[in-house]
Amino acid sequence: MSKLQSTHVGPQPSYIAPIVTTSDHQAGASSRKLQIVLPANNPDVNLCKTLATITALGYSTPSIVGWQQTFNHSEMMSEGSHLGKITNTLNYLEALEPQNDTDLVLVMDAYDIWFQLPPSILIERYERLAQEGTARAAQRVGSDAAGLKQTIIFAAGKRCAPNQSHTIACYAAPDAPIAKDLYGVNTDTVIGRNKYYSGRQRFLNSGYVIGPAADMRRLFRRASVLIAEHEDNDPTDNGSHGSDSLYHGSDQSIFNIIFGQQEYARETLRRRRMGFAQRTWRALSGTERLARAGAVLEGTPVDDVLNPSFTHETMFIEADKEFEYEYGVGLDYTSDLGHQTVNSERDAEWLHHDRLLEPQVQDRNRFDCPLRAKQQLPEDLATGQQPRQLQVYDGDDALNSGWAGVPLYTHLCYGTIPVMIHHNGLKDARERVWDRLWFQTDAMRSLGPADTSHSTVAGTPVDSHYLALAHGGRGGVWTDTRGPMSWEELCAIGE
Repeated sequence: MSKLQSTHVGPQPSYIAPIVTTSDHQAGASSRKLQIVLPANNPDVNLCKTLATITALGYSTPSIVGWQQTFNHSEMMSEGSHLGKITNTLNYLEALEPQNDTDLVLVMDAYDIWFQLPPSILIERYERLAQEGTARAAQRVGSDAAGLKQTIIFAAGKRCAPNQSHTIACYAAPDAPIAKDLYGVNTDTVIGRNKYYSGRQRFLNSGYVIGPAADMRRLFRRASVLIAEHEDNDPTDNGSHGSDSLYHGSDQSIFNIIFGQQEYARETLRRRRMGFAQRTWRALSGTERLARAGAVLEGTPVDDVLNPSFTHETMFIEADKEFEYEYGVGLDYTSDLGHQTVNSERDAEWLHHDRLLEPQVQDRNRFDCPLRAKQQLPEDLATGQQPRQLQVYDGDDALNSGWAGVPLYTHLCYGTIPVMIHHNGLKDARERVWDRLWFQTDAMRSLGPADTSHSTVAGTPVDSHYLALAHGGRGGVWTDTRGPMSWEELCAIGE
């Protein structure tokens, strides 16, 4: 058995149609179906917290893939489970019926992501970001470049990790549609709270990815092929052996390669269509090349995205072969879908938008971004349908302002209010700020009181904020090894 393979405990997967719901958009908006896939192999209190936010906000019943799977690769992160995210998700996508090909599939980390906004907002923002990304591709390569579309959106982060900077996975990443003075004069330098803090979010993060099932299937098929191709030592390694065995079993390294190769191919296509020969590019002065490239990698300017001045991995794409690397991948650059807290913990805060924002933001200093959060809510929150909790308790003084009257996790640098919070930075935040989620008190009240004193979830003592969801008879998942599982069974609720 390959060292990248894993074993199941219990029965083999029996794929059944997962439960999906249509978006609860206001009339006239999209009604696309959404499926949520959670790669997870064992119960954990943080898995149950993720599920609680899914249930409370009215998302479709999620599907867990890789449940009860064991991984025994000690040289890899999480013993190889991260690569299992690719293979198990691919199995799920391959099992879907053709009529599900246009469904949106959201694949997300199961143990550190919380929702704060409902599915209608997620779907609406996905569709907007997809349109904007497609328009950028057309502007860059040419409006006649049929086939260049952004249909798959990954999370975005500040660091190209774990791939090495000299590889195409990193240096070919495109410049981001983000203000280049986001952190003032420190933007995209190594000056800040740490060497990555002042960077703009322009690198892929695999914490969540969303796209149509058919496109996601093709993407994950390619990722599966790359696992086999890169199982051994990478010949482009810089001598540290950091890239051995797919960067020690990192699924993110695989998707970085796919994204980097796609963008390299797009730039190759752009130059060929423009008749802009490589020798012409190299004839430009350094200042001219920087002005045209515009990207900075960990403080180092990328003066030529196809052939940077520093030592780098090389690639040649034959004419008319560029589209073989096209997967329609783009990034959630301004955290409209989710916020990655790693290297960015101080970029967001819980704010009430019916109050002055400045007094709510504490301990900012000259290394932080200027406050760009706005008093007024984004249009999709201001005019969209509100969740039942805000409707039911509209007469309560604490909630009579709707969205503006509840604490919302807000990105201070962009002014966006993310749908999701990805706690991939300081992990203890999953305990420290759990009670800040706006719907917790209302979820308990709307579902009735429950005696949850001395309760445990997956063997861990917890507070009772979200346990009422289970006692109210809601929640549950579909698993690929055991079929449906109730909230109580999955989270091992007991005293």
